[in-house]
Amino acid sequence: VFDEPTTALDVTTQVEVLSSMRAIVEEFNTAAIYITHDLAVVAQMADVIKVLRYGEEVEEATTRVMLNDPKEAYTKSLWSVRALEKPIQKPSDTLLSLKGIDASYGTVKVLHQVDIEVPRGST
Repeated sequence: VFDEPTTALDVTTQVEVLSSMRAIVEEFNTAAIYITHDLAVVAQMADVIKVLRYGEEVEEATTRVMLNDPKEAYTKSLWSVRALEKPIQKPSDTLLSLKGIDASYGTVKVLHQVDIEVPRGST
């Protein structure tokens, strides 16, 4: 049983941990229960999803069915949050432009004449 196994981890570490967990489950021909609110983890790791609300089962289905055709209103509301994510937009105008950056740590030069442009709306 894994209770929020990746909540405090950065994305890179999450991928490594989840990959290791799946490999162990497959190697030992066993099962795992993931308790999480992270829909990305659910979609990546689960064969079957059980949605709970206030400790009560709302719906259970295979991952494919649950992600593509949830039956219950509560489950639909969880998946609909994905639709609120903003689509990736092509950069329009530049928010920040830095030209010719030099940087050193003591006597060790780490940047020399580096240009950086950060488009508005990018991360």
